[in-house]
Amino acid sequence: NATVDENEVLFGSRVDLENQMILLDTVASGITVAQLKALLNFETVNASAIEFVFTHGDKVLADEDRIPNGTKVTAIAVSNVTDKTDEVEYTVIILGDTNEDGKIAVGDAVLVARAIVGDISFTDLQILAADSNDNGRTDIGDAVRVALKLTNNDYATMIQ
Repeated sequence: NATVDENEVLFGSRVDLENQMILLDTVASGITVAQLKALLNFETVNASAIEFVFTHGDKVLADEDRIPNGTKVTAIAVSNVTDKTDEVEYTVIILGDTNEDGKIAVGDAVLVARAIVGDISFTDLQILAADSNDNGRTDIGDAVRVALKLTNNDYATMIQ
């Protein structure tokens, strides 16, 4: 089981255990590997330690790296009782990060708007990121929400 705490860089989160995804609503500047590691909670039985490996494509991300949409998090649990390891992989979806650079910017809102009018097509990961209001579809509300994140310091209050 996995959960994510919230703090000043994270407005909200949802862990989809069935599809092994972690959906994050971050500040516009994104979230680093170290910040997410500090917020991740995994429940295990008989594990003496849990190690996390963050990868995006072929690159292993360092603690100071921003987490782009589509990053894979592998949690490796090690048991000192049985000398066994077990691992599970989750895909991180950064809501609004449609260009997969680890932050939310005007270009992301533009991409969402272009996808809405049919000018471009999104990959499956971009579709998940574009649905920033988590209503199951990409619509104008998603483009507005991304734009508001960039222009309004009171975004956290507005989304509740």
